[in-house]
Amino acid sequence: MDRGAWIVTRFEVGNYLTKKSWIRTTIILMVLIALLLSIPSIIKLIRGDKDDDSKSIVVATSKMAVVDHTGTISDVSLFEQVYKDKSWSLKDAAELEDLRTQGRQGDLYGILEIFPEKKVRLSLSKESMTDSFTETLPRIVDQALNLSLLIKSGAPQSSITQFMKPISFETSSLSSTSDSKTIYHAYVQTYIVTFLLYMMIMLYGQFVAQSVAKEKGNRAMEILITSTKPLNLIVGKVIGTTLVALIQIALFFGTFAVFFKINSSALRSIEFLYIALQMPLDTALLAVLFFILGFLAFAFLFGALGSLVSRAEDVSTTIGTLSFIFVIIFMASIFAMMNPSEFWVKVLSFLPLFSPMLLYVRVSMTSVVWWEVLLGIGSQLVTMVFLAWISSKIYRLGVLMYGKPPKFREIIAMLKRDREQTKAAEAS
Repeated sequence: MDRGAWIVTRFEVGNYLTKKSWIRTTIILMVLIALLLSIPSIIKLIRGDKDDDSKSIVVATSKMAVVDHTGTISDVSLFEQVYKDKSWSLKDAAELEDLRTQGRQGDLYGILEIFPEKKVRLSLSKESMTDSFTETLPRIVDQALNLSLLIKSGAPQSSITQFMKPISFETSSLSSTSDSKTIYHAYVQTYIVTFLLYMMIMLYGQFVAQSVAKEKGNRAMEILITSTKPLNLIVGKVIGTTLVALIQIALFFGTFAVFFKINSSALRSIEFLYIALQMPLDTALLAVLFFILGFLAFAFLFGALGSLVSRAEDVSTTIGTLSFIFVIIFMASIFAMMNPSEFWVKVLSFLPLFSPMLLYVRVSMTSVVWWEVLLGIGSQLVTMVFLAWISSKIYRLGVLMYGKPPKFREIIAMLKRDREQTKAAEAS
C-alpha cells in the first residue's frame, strides 16, 4: 500500500473520530455497558439500605413446604443444603389446604407433596421459564428419600455420608486445544466473537457503502478518481473503517473490563461474564486476526456495491443480496457450534468468506492441525486481495456512473470492456 492509500486511511479515521454521531453513539453504548454491569451492585446497595421488614418479605416469598404423605422424610436438611435461597419446612398433610391458601396469597413459594411409590407433585405460586429449580428438584427428592430409607435401615452414618456425597461433574472436549475449562466455556467465548464480527460487519459495511454513495454527489470525486489510483481510494477507505471499528470495540471491551472489576462481587452469579474474560491469549489473538480478515473482505464488497448507486437511499437495496449471504454464513457458524467436528464444518472452514467464522469455531472448540489454520487464513488472504482488486475496478467505474444501478451481468460486461480498453491503451 503506497502513500496515497495511507492518506485516505488517515482521512477516513479522522472523519469517523470527529463525527458527532459516532462519538455520541460510542459514549451512549459505553454508558449503557457501565450501567448494565452496575445494576446488580445498585440493587445490592438498595437492599442493604432496607430495614429488616423488607428482608423478611424476600424470605417469605421463597418459603417451601414439604408434605410427605408416606412419612419417609424426617427432615429437610438436604433441601436446605442444595437450595440455600429458599426456606424449607416439613408440614403435616392436615395443613395442606391452609398451605394452598398461603400459596395463592403469595406468602408461600411452593408445596412439595410426596406420595407412595415415589410419586411427587410440585405446586408453585409463580413459575419462571429460566428457573432451573423444577429441573433439578426431582433428583434431590430422590436423594432425600434414599437418605431417609438408609437412616431408617440402621446403616452406619459414615456409609450414608459417603453414599450420598454429590459428584463433581464437568464436561470437556478431548480435542480441545484451548485452556477453557469446559465445552460450555468454549461455546460462550466463540459465540461472543462470532456475534461481534457479525454485528460490526453489518454495521460498518453499510457505513462504507453509504460513505461511497454520498461521495458520488461531490463533483470533486470525479477529479480525484481520475488522478489517483482507485485501489488506493478503496483500500484506504476500507482500512480506515476497519481501524475505527477496532477502536470502538476496544473502547467497549475496556469499559466492560473496568466496570466488571468494580462490580465483580455483585456479578459472581452471572457466569458467562466471567467466561468472556477468561479467553486464552492464543485464542484471543486468533479472534482478532479472523475478525480483521473477515471484516476487510466484506468491507471491500460493500464499498464496491456502494459505488454503483447514485443516491444514498438506494444503498440498502443494492447491498441486500450481500447482507443475505453474510447472514447465511453467520447462521452456518451458529449451527457449527452445536457440533464443530462435523465434516461440512471442516469443508466450509477452508472456503473464502466462510473461513473467518467457521475456522474460528473449529480452532476455539476443537483440535485443528496447524496447516489447516494456515490454509484457511491463506485462502482468505488471497480472496481478500482479489476482492480489493476487483472492488477497485468496480469502484472506478461505479463512481463515474449515474442513474439506475447496473445488474450483475452489466457489471461483468463493464469490467470486460474496461479490461479491453486498458490493453488497447497499453498496446498503443
